[in-house]
Amino acid sequence: MTGVLGGTFDPVHEGHIRLAQAAYDALKLDKLLFVPAYRNPLKTSSRATSDQRVEMLRRAIAGEKRKFEICELEVHRPGPSFTVDTLRELQKRHPGNYTFILGHEVFRDFPRWKEPGAILALADLALIRRPGAGLADVETVLGHSGVDFQATAPGVWQISGGHYIRDTVLDLLEYASTDIRLALAALPPEAWESDTSPLPGVQRTVWLFIKEFRLYTVS
Repeated sequence: MTGVLGGTFDPVHEGHIRLAQAAYDALKLDKLLFVPAYRNPLKTSSRATSDQRVEMLRRAIAGEKRKFEICELEVHRPGPSFTVDTLRELQKRHPGNYTFILGHEVFRDFPRWKEPGAILALADLALIRRPGAGLADVETVLGHSGVDFQATAPGVWQISGGHYIRDTVLDLLEYASTDIRLALAALPPEAWESDTSPLPGVQRTVWLFIKEFRLYTVS
């Protein structure tokens, strides 16, 4: 089973890596693909270029090449990055079993996604939440998405056609790329002279890249 974790990763941080590691273990994955988006259709444009975001990801997972890979399908496909298009291309190039990883909060918007029924025909879904966090009303979301399903166990739903949606509780870190970008923009000049990351959640190798290109500074 191959996990698929999409996002802008702008920048990648320790929260992304903890999520990937926890999902890899909990879902018993053979491999996990980081899929940086060219442009997320539900977000504003990214601040770093596609190539810069890929390079930061590459540095962040350099020690985990057996588990993690970067899939560059979306960054080489200009325009909004739609999950259904990516999953179709993955199944075309490398047919197999995929699990798309997303948060419960994001899943609430699933009916707005492009071809939600087709997504569920291409891959399982792992709905991620922290311990104690609220559970999305999965059945209502699926009903609004126009798919047939049945609950097969607590926190497990089978989609007509064979794929599954699973509620997955993971111990995650509380970092957000938006907060990191704001903190980077507010750094005093002397902080940019240090080779040590000045921000919790930003790996040193990623910081050195951010520092080299003065990313996320206010121009």
